Amino acid sequence: MEVRMIKDILRLKYQGGLSHERIAKSLAISKGVVSKYLSLAGAAGLDWKATAQLDEASLERRLVWAQRERDPTG
Repeated sequence: MEVRMIKDILRLKYQGGLSHERIAKSLAISKGVVSKYLSLAGAAGLDWKATAQLDEASLERRLVWAQRERDPTG
């Protein structure tokens, strides 16, 4: 998934206050994908203020780190 799309998920949730279902419909993705990236953002300690200040490469690094911390074997 493109990092820009992930940033859109986070923006719609944190800034827009949309439900997982509304985000999924507006971006034409599954609710599971929305949940996955919101969970990773939470594990990385990201809110919208922090996310908005990150460039795409930095956001990707934070989410990859969170994924590794959550599942160190995978």
